[in-house]
Amino acid sequence: GVPLILETPDMHTQANTPRSSFTEVLDHILKDLDEAAIVLPVSYPANEAGRATKGAALALKARILLQNYRYEEVISTIETLKGLDQYSLYPNYQGIFKKENEGNAEVIFDIRFKGPEFTNEYDIIMAQYNTQAPLQGLVDAYRMKDGKTTAESNLYNPTQPYENRDPRFKQTILYLGAPWRNRTATVVDLHQTGYTFRKFTKYDETTAITIPPAESDVSYIEIRYADVLLMYAEAINELRGSTSDVYAAVNAVRQRPTVNMPPLPEGLDKEAMKQAIRLERRIELAGEGSYFYDIRRWKTIEQEMNAPIRDHAGNVIVTRRFNPGRDYSWPVPYTEIDLNPALTQNPNY
Repeated sequence: GVPLILETPDMHTQANTPRSSFTEVLDHILKDLDEAAIVLPVSYPANEAGRATKGAALALKARILLQNYRYEEVISTIETLKGLDQYSLYPNYQGIFKKENEGNAEVIFDIRFKGPEFTNEYDIIMAQYNTQAPLQGLVDAYRMKDGKTTAESNLYNPTQPYENRDPRFKQTILYLGAPWRNRTATVVDLHQTGYTFRKFTKYDETTAITIPPAESDVSYIEIRYADVLLMYAEAINELRGSTSDVYAAVNAVRQRPTVNMPPLPEGLDKEAMKQAIRLERRIELAGEGSYFYDIRRWKTIEQEMNAPIRDHAGNVIVTRRFNPGRDYSWPVPYTEIDLNPALTQNPNY
């Protein structure tokens, strides 16, 4: 909960506003989104493309509802969104994120940039300096292209560990020895963990130039239709088990043309489907900012964030610590409490 200020801010009268409850803040966010969904258009003409739409309001609402385990409302909200008939899976997985495909049918809301007036360092951060580098745990999570684990599949060759993987692997992650920028990727490129992200950048196998700092105009996709389909599957499975609607949503994501992974095995029970959906979210949305909030929602963060993280060679980079009695909330900065003594600190900070 934060101070809930619903009129023009006034430091003289509101400087010592206490925190409202979490429920009050959540209810008001959902109210804002409901009101937005009523007035926002379904789409815009080309000269106004990129503005928030009705679908964007509904997708964000579904995300918030799922984070708060309100599964029936997630389902009804997503069914309303699907009824707009505006979104579909883009056939090329890596192509979703390319500047030339900006605003494709999978993108529900993105933050757009237009060079040279409005630029960012997204390409640089995700590919050149790799400060957000993938970890070995993510790499190990990718299945083989037959849908089996590396331990189960006859396709796995430990001397060529990156071959025959789920096609999203090579469309997402750059690894040592891969073709990259008209040469081969080395530790100079991948100095942090031995990996970096490929899917967000203008760089490819033959790109030789270096994008200058702060001069990228790649847009940031905040929410896309594959995410919505996987949210829909998760909510239905939690309420009703692995119905045909769950299978249809997950398999649609797995079987876009440039991915074409095998459909999920028939007959999965609710728990097995839950694990399949969780893995699918991790792979499909890798690097897109959802995984932290997913493991927080699933409560698996207590294991995931209480373990060492490793680079490509198995070396421990750092051992993370997560205190479940404290870390589901972040601390209120003491600088804010100094400014407003009415604020209360979260437990155990």
